[in-house]
Amino acid sequence: MAIDLQPIEAFLLAKLEPLRSPHNVRVEPMSDLVFQKAVTVSMLYLNFVAIAPSEILNFNRLTKQMIKYEVILRLQDLRSHTRAYPIIKAISEALSGQKPVANCREIEMREQKFLADLVADGLWVYQLGFDFEIYGG
Repeated sequence: MAIDLQPIEAFLLAKLEPLRSPHNVRVEPMSDLVFQKAVTVSMLYLNFVAIAPSEILNFNRLTKQMIKYEVILRLQDLRSHTRAYPIIKAISEALSGQKPVANCREIEMREQKFLADLVADGLWVYQLGFDFEIYGG
């Protein structure tokens, strides 16, 4: 089953866009230049991670595929994690339970982690993973 990721990514970015003003973050899709850019405002990046191979569910050839994404959150000059918690909560609330396409399960938030090895010059980085399954036949 071939999956067109473009409408899925557009849907996810639209769900994250309302976080721009209240949390003073820019929302963008991930690109290979992201970590080369200087961060002048806190950034929220949507990154496609993987599509699991199709799994046949029954004799009628119903299949499912797991789609995985992550949000990379780069925040300036936090001084403590407590300033990140409201943004992380807002991301989870914006995506949890959403259905990016009609024939899928709701988004489930997975791991959330602080990427300590990427902390430099007052820039803190968090990763929030999520996934959902798409069904076809």
